[in-house]
Amino acid sequence: MGRIWPVSQPRLLPLEQWPQADLTAWHRALEDAGPFGPSSVASAWSEDTCLNIKLGYARWLAWLLEHGEDLDQPPPDRITPARVAAYIADLRRINSDFTVLMRISALCDAMRLFTPKRDWGWLRTGRNFGPSPVSPKLWVRSAFLA
Repeated sequence: MGRIWPVSQPRLLPLEQWPQADLTAWHRALEDAGPFGPSSVASAWSEDTCLNIKLGYARWLAWLLEHGEDLDQPPPDRITPARVAAYIADLRRINSDFTVLMRISALCDAMRLFTPKRDWGWLRTGRNFGPSPVSPKLWVRSAFLA
């Protein structure tokens, strides 16, 4: 199996290289609103959960760069069923179904942080990604982990 990423291309885009809109959204989502402010989705997450989501999103950004996608678009506008399907296809070449599931779950969770009022259900279910992109058992299992 050949590499799909050149050795010089990082598989995870470092936080300091994230587009400004993504960086701002990430930091805003993790801010502590205090006892009287609105809590974000991430307020109940552990440090490990936040790290996993950050790493999963960093993988998405690296993939977008590798494929010449426009990172000047707002973060949620970059996520389309066609792009996610292509991302899954590339991930499946070198990752297990479970890893693919975790990457898509992290992407969905990041979008829930960035745009909490937007419906990301299509991304969570994975129904729009072609025939059985990830084992249905794993999707059911992930529903209990979310």
